[in-house]
Amino acid sequence: MKKAISLMLTLAIVMSAGIMTEQPAEAASSPAIHSTLANRLPIVTYAMPLSGATRIHPFEDSSLRTQRRDLWIDTFRDEIVITDISRDGRAARVSYPSTAVGVRTMWFDIRDIIGMSTVDIVTYNATTNINVLRMSSASVTVSYGRISTGQCIRLGSRRVGSTTFFPTVYPISTTTVNRVSGIRNKLGLTTHSGATTAPTEPTQRPTDSTAIADVWQNPTNDMRITQAWRNVPSSRRSNARSHHVAIDIDSDPRDLRVMAPANGTVRAARQINGANGRIVVIEHRMSDGRVAFSFFAHLGSISVRTGDRVNRGQEIGRRAAGQHVHFAIVDTLWSAGGYDYVGYAPGFSGDSTRFNNITFFNPSYVLRNNRLPR
Repeated sequence: MKKAISLMLTLAIVMSAGIMTEQPAEAASSPAIHSTLANRLPIVTYAMPLSGATRIHPFEDSSLRTQRRDLWIDTFRDEIVITDISRDGRAARVSYPSTAVGVRTMWFDIRDIIGMSTVDIVTYNATTNINVLRMSSASVTVSYGRISTGQCIRLGSRRVGSTTFFPTVYPISTTTVNRVSGIRNKLGLTTHSGATTAPTEPTQRPTDSTAIADVWQNPTNDMRITQAWRNVPSSRRSNARSHHVAIDIDSDPRDLRVMAPANGTVRAARQINGANGRIVVIEHRMSDGRVAFSFFAHLGSISVRTGDRVNRGQEIGRRAAGQHVHFAIVDTLWSAGGYDYVGYAPGFSGDSTRFNNITFFNPSYVLRNNRLPR
């Protein structure tokens, strides 16, 4: 098999003023990582560092000069999304889960994300369906999806103990969403023949993943909007926070169900003090790599628990008879505020606004377009 790309990267570690800084040496082939992976973005993966460390730390920018030791990703566990790769191929911009702010985006040494250093990246065709593995430790793997017959994939190699593990870039769900995980051997692969990638079969989800939220639906069957996005009720005309940052929904009193508007994972399901009452917050990962959280308030009852994976259309709770449901979509899991999102913000125009370090998106826009407004 012919080598398509040969990458030689080395690591220089400098200790200064108690802050570790990493400046990987330049290599003539390092831009090849950019050309190999950049056209595959966004890439869903998990941290599998070359060193085998249980945590990896981000950097302030793509130069990889200033490392943030106060922040980290738990390796072999947290599912993350690569949204950009530096031109020199050394750094990856990554969105990852954060207990403090919900989702954080930082730069990482790309070798900590895809587990590659001295590596040959070769393009192959799959001649059969191949189960792809997620490394939960050096010796244990769990299923992470499937490469379908006929797909064109990119393969690297990595030594794990006495075993060679092959980090693999392959498409999932659609040709615009990709994943990096790995296989144990090259059985079922042939050198790339130039054939186009076959349609992708549905893939399995890892145990802590969120399915891509690429299709949205109304959260009630007979959805009646009683207060629209940006509405200014008469009671708030003199208030600094006058504009509604959600939609209020009523529906047929014979059907009180409230359903997940898209695939996702429940991040909060609880009773909170104040006007919001019973609330549910669901995390959704979009096909463009962005992350959103749908927020439901004033529920009469809750049908899910924190950590549950939910599918679009699955019941998450019920309305209280005669009570509307407040439905918002935001970019931040505001756990520090007890998930008690505000319902109004200062005057604004358009389909999004930022207030209190939280971006609110027009739910009607998202339901209509299956994506977040820019």
